Amino acid sequence: IIYYVLAKRTKEAIDASGSKLVDTESDEGDFGIIELSGNTKDHVKLFPEDILYAQVSGNYVDVYYLEDDSVKHKLLRVSLNQLLDSLNEYPYIIRCHRAFIVNTTKLVKARGNLKGYDLELENVETIIPVSKSYTRIVKDRIIQLNLS
Repeated sequence: IIYYVLAKRTKEAIDASGSKLVDTESDEGDFGIIELSGNTKDHVKLFPEDILYAQVSGNYVDVYYLEDDSVKHKLLRVSLNQLLDSLNEYPYIIRCHRAFIVNTTKLVKARGNLKGYDLELENVETIIPVSKSYTRIVKDRIIQLNLS
């Protein structure tokens, strides 16, 4: 369970173990930059719109993002649910599969049917699966973005 705590100048998502997941203002005062971290010292600072997708990898989540026009990734020890909860103020980042979340503003192409979709993102060769249980959510988002 994630507990939300408001500090004076920052909003942080804190999990039960006390590790910080998201900080919407960095120490330097850069507004819009968030810090994603898990239960270890590993973290990444980025703009939320630079997130491409995240994929479960065992007890970790591999976050793929754009930095200096190239795709980078960072392995964080956090659950996908915790990561998604910490990004809940960014409605364009949605879950599309039990092992994936995706930034819908980066969608280039969607193909499939009611049994499931595959998503293609800009700057990424990986095909992102959409499971049957998330088909309606993703389809509605695609319609909103006029990507059909």
